[in-house]
Amino acid sequence: MKNYLRIGSLLTLLLLQLTVSAQQRVRCFTEEHKTYLRTKQPKLDEQLRQARAKAEQWAAAHPDWRNESGGLMTIPVVVHVVYNTTGQNISDAQVESQIDVLNEDFARLNADTANTPAPFASIAGPTPIRFCLAQRTPDDQPSTGIERRQTGTSSFFDDDAIKAFSSGGLDAWDPTRFFNIWVGPLGGGLLGYAEFPSGSISNTYGVVIAYDAFGRIGTAASPFDLGRTASHEIGHCFGLYHIWGDDGNSCSGSDGISDTPNQGGATFGCRTFPATDACTSTGNGVMFMNYMDYSDDNCLNIFTEEQATVMVGTINSFYSSLLSSDGCTPVNIAALDAGINAITSPTGAFCDTTITPVVTLRNYGANALTSVNFNYSIDGGTVSTYAWTGNLASLTSVAVNLPAISVTGGPHTFTCYTSDPNSGTDANAANDSQSSNFNVNTLGASLPVVEGFEGTFPPVNFTIENPDAATTWERSTAASHSGSAVSFLDNYNYNAVGQRDDLVLPAFDLTSISDPELSFWLAYAHYDGSLGVLTDSLEISISTDCGSTWTTLFHDGGASLNTTAGGASVTNEFVPTAGEWERFAIDLSAYSSVTSAILRFTNINGYGNQIYLDDINIDIATGLFSFGNKSKLLVYPNPAHHAFVVQTPRHLSGNGELVIRDLSGRELRRENVELQGQLLQIDASNWNSGAYPVELNTTAGQFRVVVHIH
Repeated sequence: MKNYLRIGSLLTLLLLQLTVSAQQRVRCFTEEHKTYLRTKQPKLDEQLRQARAKAEQWAAAHPDWRNESGGLMTIPVVVHVVYNTTGQNISDAQVESQIDVLNEDFARLNADTANTPAPFASIAGPTPIRFCLAQRTPDDQPSTGIERRQTGTSSFFDDDAIKAFSSGGLDAWDPTRFFNIWVGPLGGGLLGYAEFPSGSISNTYGVVIAYDAFGRIGTAASPFDLGRTASHEIGHCFGLYHIWGDDGNSCSGSDGISDTPNQGGATFGCRTFPATDACTSTGNGVMFMNYMDYSDDNCLNIFTEEQATVMVGTINSFYSSLLSSDGCTPVNIAALDAGINAITSPTGAFCDTTITPVVTLRNYGANALTSVNFNYSIDGGTVSTYAWTGNLASLTSVAVNLPAISVTGGPHTFTCYTSDPNSGTDANAANDSQSSNFNVNTLGASLPVVEGFEGTFPPVNFTIENPDAATTWERSTAASHSGSAVSFLDNYNYNAVGQRDDLVLPAFDLTSISDPELSFWLAYAHYDGSLGVLTDSLEISISTDCGSTWTTLFHDGGASLNTTAGGASVTNEFVPTAGEWERFAIDLSAYSSVTSAILRFTNINGYGNQIYLDDINIDIATGLFSFGNKSKLLVYPNPAHHAFVVQTPRHLSGNGELVIRDLSGRELRRENVELQGQLLQIDASNWNSGAYPVELNTTAGQFRVVVHIH
């Protein structure tokens, strides 16, 4: 997380604490969290507008939804309890008390409905929405719907760190099956925040609540001790906005709900009915008892009929999978049920032909496991059996090292399955088996290689690394440099800013040719439209140790990566024409002694625009510049420290123009140069560390290399 984001959140929290009088607590930080999300999702506001419009369309199409809904809408809930001190580790009973509050408030069965003033009680809207603690985990193991972690983080803010194990929190459960609630120590007096519906389910969707504002027993502290913080925040998740419209204290804003009165600003404490303000100065006044206001917990007691409609419409429009989830259904545990829930090894790339498989044995059954057979094979060949003995308690796991096996070089599939648990019959064969793919790179494939993505995707022995299991490299026929297909990544519709997706080539033997070179054709144009300038990057790296470590060969992004005429940006989704492709070449001669080298193309998403790759070639540099042949603009050393040398292509005659820029597009050097191998010494002693595109424009075309200054 960038420091300025965290500092900005802290400053905002500090200002709010100085102005809010309710026990120095910040009632809700959802709007501020939305500001944070805009830094990661620049198209967020438009997505929120479209999501609200779709929910309203659903409501318009179902005016009699109460009679046609067909019953209750039960949502499985998982509560992730993250605590720094034992006093913050709330009890199961406190969690259960919060679920009770939610079911009462959303059904309008709360005891304090009697406190709703009569003029507002007539438009109160009970909903069919109900909540249950999950009875199973995402991998269908029994659960209480509560998971816990003690963290070294003393307090969390609105940057979603609590939602990831890697940043001290806990990862979300599958958001298509479970509604996620995080509870923990929040800094700056913050009570909670939510993520608005944006049209698709994300792993951060859900609510975050302070441990001392959750439920109505235990650590819950007055005046936020009746569980209404969660009712308020979940209202946001289901499409509701603050009742005053978040317009400061003016009367121009709106929550988009017609049966809530106009209101100038938030209400604090607990006012007496009728309470008026400058926006509703007569009659019944403002609805300060609405769950979407900021009143104390003992003052909140109503959702309106139209608010209920919006919430039901939002769930039906975007989150209907929660309603069909089996998360609330208990797991039936058989007596004997052993299985494999993970293969640790072999996966990925290996340099050794001796493999020691490591698998995770899971006891899914009720009885302790004392013995089980592991049956495993390579590529469907001879099955080996290993008899494991031990004592594995119900619903626990253990890593098991299997005897080493020998394999040949190349791609393989490892398969392992369990049998004969406790010398008996396994009750569930579905979880017995797992497979993994791996590649043994004892000697890389011979060169040359040409890949135009005309066949299966990914191509044979290519792999895709897609850490977030979302948008990644795919085959497209929307454009191509040659043939009919390309490798393509849709950054334009991919809002996971900073996400890296890899297209990994198989290992190649670079000793099989002299003077090896990687070349490829690229098409890209960054976005510059109503959301501002949004750019992506492409990185190419090489590994000589089977993928354990990587060296960057190329890194470029933004305007300097554009292949359009004049490097122009675009305002919509980019589909290249025939003239909007550019050839890139990377010198691999420094690795000409490597017998097993892996190359990796990495897209670094900036929510910018589509990127297209075609005609990847690894071959000898022939010294001829024509379609499909090789050319060279050399830069060495690369990476460099204080200086480097540029050598123009030896096979071209005449003159060219050399241009060096930084990644912002600022020009550092421009000069006319001779071709035929001219050497130019470049002084970089005053340059900052980073990547610098070096371009040579000639009558034969443009050459480009990126030099890295350390």
